[in-house]
Amino acid sequence: MDIRNHYDRDQAIGLMPLLRSIAFEIEERTGAIGHLQERVEALRPTRGKHLEEFARNEAELAEQRRELRHAVEELERLDCQIEPNGPLTIRVPGTAGDYAYRWRAGTGTLQPLETERAA
Repeated sequence: MDIRNHYDRDQAIGLMPLLRSIAFEIEERTGAIGHLQERVEALRPTRGKHLEEFARNEAELAEQRRELRHAVEELERLDCQIEPNGPLTIRVPGTAGDYAYRWRAGTGTLQPLETERAA
């Protein structure tokens, strides 16, 4: 990944309101997707009887997935990245070009991140 945006600590702190907003959207959409997937799967065996409800839920599921992709793409435009495991955590690139900061959803602090270098 080619990192184009670099943030010093003050700039990274300035990103926090935007990161909070994007994280909130990601969490909300992820929850909605889980709920809608369960609903679609529950309706699947009887979709002939509940065709309108099934179609409405499938359409809403597709919309939620699309909007989730857009939220993730917004992070990517900032050159931030979501850590793959655990609670929603976003990495922010520092001035050296590596990911230098970590922000975990639900917290108000930006933490330094040990840079990961290939040996």
